[in-house]
Amino acid sequence: MTTVNSDTLDFPGIWACRYWYPNTKHDNREDLSEYRVRIDRHDNGYVMHSLPGKGEADGSQMEARFTVDGILVTGTFMEGTSPSGDWVGMTYKGAFQLLMNEDRTRMEGKWVAAGYNNGNPTTFTGRWEIVLEDKNR
Repeated sequence: MTTVNSDTLDFPGIWACRYWYPNTKHDNREDLSEYRVRIDRHDNGYVMHSLPGKGEADGSQMEARFTVDGILVTGTFMEGTSPSGDWVGMTYKGAFQLLMNEDRTRMEGKWVAAGYNNGNPTTFTGRWEIVLEDKNR
């Protein structure tokens, strides 16, 4: 894979960010976190931060930092959960790798993070997608 020159790669607009996780408080059913995000250049890569609306309306927020190498998107994330939700204001951190489509409007892949299941430390993984919603915003 070739490295994309960050001077020519841009991610304008508003993006829908969704990731699925096993909810250990509800029989490990698959639940969904959703955010509307903006992606900006930062240092030698990019930063993605949640916008008010989905997610942040309940006090949740998410930030991710990533680099792009060809179609491979690699980064780390941090999510602060809602103080009134199932996870009572917990902060989760992890890593992700996504593949970007040719027209740079969709990224899909997996995340991984450490956490606890019934008091025991474990790692969790899940699907993650980021899709361009509105290029003009």
